[in-house]
Amino acid sequence: MKSLFSASLAEKLPMVKVVRSEIQYQELTERNHMNRAIGLACLVGGIVLLILGFQQSHSFASNVSKTFTGNPTNNAMWMIVGGAVIAVFGLVLSLRGGSGTRT
Repeated sequence: MKSLFSASLAEKLPMVKVVRSEIQYQELTERNHMNRAIGLACLVGGIVLLILGFQQSHSFASNVSKTFTGNPTNNAMWMIVGGAVIAVFGLVLSLRGGSGTRT
């Protein structure tokens, strides 16, 4: 009776490994889709910040700041720098997808 039980268990083990690897693959593909969606959202947000930063750098307050200090306002500069960083991060994340591989 024992040998019959162990034989059936040994036959089921490869199937358990296949099901486990398929579940891991599904989790990785779902994670890749989520990373791409987050990456695209960051890319769009970064582009919006860049546009707003450039618009603010040409505003009246920024022109007054340029007159006295030679630089646009700090708010405009932070929006441009932050938008560029977020846009690059979003581009990399959306193109790369995820770091997982199928095992």
